[in-house]
Amino acid sequence: MLSKEKNDDYIYVFDNLRASDVDAIKLNRGENWKETLIEQFKDADLRVGYTNDGKPVLVYGVLEEGSIGVIWMLTTDDIVKEQRSFIVGAKEYVQEQVDKYKLICNYVLKADKRAIKWLKSLGFLFLEDPNRTDFLFFYKGDLQCALPAQEKGGK
Repeated sequence: MLSKEKNDDYIYVFDNLRASDVDAIKLNRGENWKETLIEQFKDADLRVGYTNDGKPVLVYGVLEEGSIGVIWMLTTDDIVKEQRSFIVGAKEYVQEQVDKYKLICNYVLKADKRAIKWLKSLGFLFLEDPNRTDFLFFYKGDLQCALPAQEKGGK
């Protein structure tokens, strides 16, 4: 289910996102989120995931920020039907990204219990961020590489 290269099917996913994904995006991107994402992702390295019968149900990828990978995923409600195959494929993808970057991380809406459950099953850890009270920071890898030098004991 998780492996097709990017194509225009990601727009179908954007048009049919889960309500909790839309809520999280609006908090970060505002009301014109769809146009912003389509423009941002038109040349991005992203993947589209499908149900067994070929229906697009998710888009995902990693944005590179130095040695850190900002991992993300957006889904339709149909992802629930494919949850098991999603977890298997996602574990492989996440491990590839952990091997590539020192740290993979992002934020998840605290109210999105389904996404938090999936992230936990993929081995991500969580931290509260006092500056983003509606979100949890999730990560996998070396959290120290995300800290400024003075917090690591540097100058």
